Amino acid sequence: MIIRPERAAVLGIAALLGLAFALPLGAYWPGIMTWDAVREYGMALRDPIDDWHPPVMIWLWRQLLHVGLGPGPMLLLQLALYVTGWGLVARSAWASGSRWGALALAACSLFPIALVLEGAVLKDCLMAGALLVALGLVAQPRATLPDRLAACVLLIFAATLRYNAVFACLPLVIAALPARWRATKVRLASAVFGSAVILASAAPVANRLIGARPSGVDYSQILFDLGGITWFSGTDAFPPVAGVADPTLVNRSCYHPALWDSYAWWTDAPCPIGWNNVPAWFSARRKSPVAWWLSAIVHHPIAYVDHRMRHFAVNSGLVAAARPDPVLPPRPDANPYGFDIAPNLLRSKLQAAATAIHWSPFGRPISWIAASAAILAVTRKRVSPLAGMAASSSLLFGLSYAVISVASDLRYHLWTALGALIALVGTLAAKRTVPAAPKNGG
Repeated sequence: MIIRPERAAVLGIAALLGLAFALPLGAYWPGIMTWDAVREYGMALRDPIDDWHPPVMIWLWRQLLHVGLGPGPMLLLQLALYVTGWGLVARSAWASGSRWGALALAACSLFPIALVLEGAVLKDCLMAGALLVALGLVAQPRATLPDRLAACVLLIFAATLRYNAVFACLPLVIAALPARWRATKVRLASAVFGSAVILASAAPVANRLIGARPSGVDYSQILFDLGGITWFSGTDAFPPVAGVADPTLVNRSCYHPALWDSYAWWTDAPCPIGWNNVPAWFSARRKSPVAWWLSAIVHHPIAYVDHRMRHFAVNSGLVAAARPDPVLPPRPDANPYGFDIAPNLLRSKLQAAATAIHWSPFGRPISWIAASAAILAVTRKRVSPLAGMAASSSLLFGLSYAVISVASDLRYHLWTALGALIALVGTLAAKRTVPAAPKNGG
């Protein structure tokens, strides 16, 4: 029996996507529960919900409890979005006339770092899945109005999962809008501004509708930045908390450009200037911590920029650690529900492959950011619509960590990696004559 090349390619794409679903499922079922997921699951089981973790994800997990207890249903949802997104991305390349480009894009779904991360219940995976599906819908050469509306709904959902998700979503929302809405520079600027406002409002509005209680999560960014400004300026930028005679000296043993954790309450030796006293100082005096934070930035801009750039260097992998942290914890964090993962050969092989890439230049976020920037700079107007959207989204999201970030886990850059991968392969697979971007008038 002779199988035609076209049919063979379709079967190959289906097999690759099937593997992308089955491998994390077989290696990690019912799903790695990190500290974040343990806390989210606890709130999904019972009220109240607070906004430290995405309330939308917690609310969604609460609905999935009707399907089954534990991380399994959420893991299945993440993987379904992930595989569906890659399928749609491959379909867009196929519809543009690139059969082998579609096959190559489907193969990208087996990127080991992504497969390992997909084995854990993480907002980063849920967000990346929503972005993948939205990108795949908008990138279809003949994207319909329902396609574009569904993409916008998914992008608004993605925007509720991370504060900096707005930067990843914005280029895709703009691409999903009717062509006449962005036909001139004025219309395009208006579309960008309006879309940014809607995306930035998504999380606060959703949190209010869900009834999530304020947790003070904003203090993580404020404390980290005040610590960095104090370190690099040599001037105390903190409010005058009681019991700390020399905050600048004390801060020297607290600040590290990689993460804010020393200012939190959960460390073994919390910083004397931190969560345990700074929020209370603002609350007692009814002062705005945001106003204080912005004032510190205005008065010490060089120290602030130095601090943010040092953090971004670590966050993006521009400064390589002697031994990078694992892509995921080797086993679930301690939890009162008894969820654990038995060691297995598939899991060890996947983790070994992901670790090898993570330790190489190809496993650093800065490489993915640079790849997206290079594609946009080199190809310019000849970039395919799929590659252009993916590269723009990846680049903006990756660069946003220079301003909005308090830690340096690799999982934060899952979408940075996937967007860059799609842009790179989509560019290489595109025909020499790139078709014009689809007109989705209306």
